[in-house]
Amino acid sequence: MNAATSPVSRDAYGALLVMIAAPALVPGLGALAAPFAGLAGLALGAQLAIGRRIPWVPSRVRAWVTTAPMGPRMSLWIQKRLQPFLRLPSPGFPRVLAGLTVAWSSLLLVLPLAFVPFSNMAPALALGLVGLGLAARKSLFGWLGAALSGGYTALLILVGEAVLLAGKALLENLS
Repeated sequence: MNAATSPVSRDAYGALLVMIAAPALVPGLGALAAPFAGLAGLALGAQLAIGRRIPWVPSRVRAWVTTAPMGPRMSLWIQKRLQPFLRLPSPGFPRVLAGLTVAWSSLLLVLPLAFVPFSNMAPALALGLVGLGLAARKSLFGWLGAALSGGYTALLILVGEAVLLAGKALLENLS
């Protein structure tokens, strides 16, 4: 087993991503937590994409996580809850794609859209799904997270284009 597919690294990244995404999914708290979750997720996504075996986290966070076996406990908790899904065949989810999905979803969380109600739910859920996939070792969740992130990006592009066209039409009618 090489370092890129080591269960230790997948558990660590997965548990951290789930812990980062959870506060951003809470209505009300999400608007405050989204920028912090986005920055932390961006750092983890970049590390995952470049192939770092074990995520680097600040020493204070590392001390907190390592004093209580948070990563393995979180992974076991996820595996218990998702037992029916764990029997499904898993099509494989490339580590680089996981990192890029995490980084892109994190960038979407950092956008000032966090103050629009529920706008940070889709990228936070995408982060959580990729984290679940890594922690539970089932790539189906990673693919769902990537699809959600891509779909949300397409929606933002469509809404942005509609707003620009509406603004242009308004300005033309006012002139």
